[in-house]
Amino acid sequence: RSGIRCKPKLLGVRHCRNAAVAVSKDAMLTSQQVVDETLKVLAVVDLNTATERSIRQTIQEKFDVDLSPFADLLRDTIDQHLLSVGVEEPTDDAERVGQKRNRAEDAPVPSPTNKRANTDGGPWSAELSSTRRVTVDTFQGKAMVNVREMYTDASTGELKPGRKGLSMIMDQFQNMLEGEAAINNAIQKGGVEGFVVDLSETRKVSVSKFKGNLTVDLREYYKKGDKLLPGQKGICLPLDQWQTLASQFPAILRAMEDLGARRAPPAPSAAAESAPKSEVDASLGKKGVVMLSNNRRAEARLFQGKRMFDLREMYEDKSTGELKPGKKGVCLDEAQFLALRDNASEIHKAVEQNDTKYVLKLAGSMRRVSVELFKDTTMVSIREFFLKDGEERPGMKGLNLTKPQWTILYDNMIAINAAWTELK
Repeated sequence: RSGIRCKPKLLGVRHCRNAAVAVSKDAMLTSQQVVDETLKVLAVVDLNTATERSIRQTIQEKFDVDLSPFADLLRDTIDQHLLSVGVEEPTDDAERVGQKRNRAEDAPVPSPTNKRANTDGGPWSAELSSTRRVTVDTFQGKAMVNVREMYTDASTGELKPGRKGLSMIMDQFQNMLEGEAAINNAIQKGGVEGFVVDLSETRKVSVSKFKGNLTVDLREYYKKGDKLLPGQKGICLPLDQWQTLASQFPAILRAMEDLGARRAPPAPSAAAESAPKSEVDASLGKKGVVMLSNNRRAEARLFQGKRMFDLREMYEDKSTGELKPGKKGVCLDEAQFLALRDNASEIHKAVEQNDTKYVLKLAGSMRRVSVELFKDTTMVSIREFFLKDGEERPGMKGLNLTKPQWTILYDNMIAINAAWTELK
């Protein structure tokens, strides 16, 4: 995660509300120049140590101007750059909560200026309500889908993007697309405690009740101690707006692909990758397969003559109605599975005691099992980490299991081990 500290808004590059230019005794800067200079600085600074303030000061010293009128524009540019290079936003809670906010920060923001041209003269968009829209546009060559609440510009009467909302790159949107069936199932059950669909490490979709009504929340989270807490960035959709959004998924996907984004094919388990379609589907009824929820399963099976244990989130093939392996999950080799099996009782004890300090490193890998809290709900995270700048960081390979899902896995560990032993 980047060390850049700011509260950016994912709305693309836009003109400043307060001024179109910043003027000093020697220089005049336009909005586009501010964007260009910010990107130049971002290209050479260390993203792990740079701050929004240091970037602003660098530009101010170069041009001898006050960039205060461009504060929003600067934050937007930094945020979009981080997203475009695949860096998550900082999780330093001191920068996100507990601070007084300037009232100007809470005011609506003006509309983007980086709209792509199409037959309608603007980005693809669809209405979710009279004041909410989903749009698809580009920033620095990357397609973005933006679910956002709009506001009316008093001077022009036009609808412009406000602060409530969330922008997603293709991978994040695809995770929501693959999680649609699970989200709808949680809605039908009236909400499920601890239910989430991960869009990224810090972005999630959850289903909850607000004033007695079910809502679907698209939100970015930050880490405070051992807890992941909901941040200010996001949008809470009533069911009718969620249903409207979901109905637009095919059109959104087409619009993103038109802009050059490519949908990654579902990444099935290592064993399923080489198995015929009929064999993959039939495996749901085989020995050694345990359904942890309506769309998550654990499976012991052979792959290229080697025993593997796969924890996987499934998705529903809309053309056939069948469950198929999705890309979210992790496949453990023999040493890693045996470590999980042998320590299952200790993991379960940590879960029962809500011991978030518990960590088990799986043999011969950068994979680990840990107990975490999410929205005051205990989760078991089985995840692969990667090294960056000498620090181990969580990767996308893995699965977070709710307490009920882990309990099902734990209760069936003897049966899974028996099936594992019989694999030859």
